[in-house]
Amino acid sequence: MEMFLTFHFECLNCITNFR
Repeated sequence: MEMFLTFHFECLNCITNFR
């Protein structure tokens, strides 16, 4: 579960950075 949350958060961060 923690790993999934981390992955989701990283994905969001990537999108934010891209923006």
